[in-house]
Amino acid sequence: MNGAKGTKIVTKPGPATLKLISYLLLIDDGLIEVRSKGSRSVHKTTQKGMEAIERFERFQSGGEKIHV
Repeated sequence: MNGAKGTKIVTKPGPATLKLISYLLLIDDGLIEVRSKGSRSVHKTTQKGMEAIERFERFQSGGEKIHV
């Protein structure tokens, strides 16, 4: 709110900061989209996000290996 230098954000990350960064990366990667609905914002998983969830679930169950 009052502004912060990048070094303060990076050197003192708390759980809320890490959660925010993770969330912003999901938006940046196209896994979540943000739409305006009146005065509110609606966050929705994209098709790409749903596919990522499905791949993760298959990986967790041992049915798929992750390729980088």
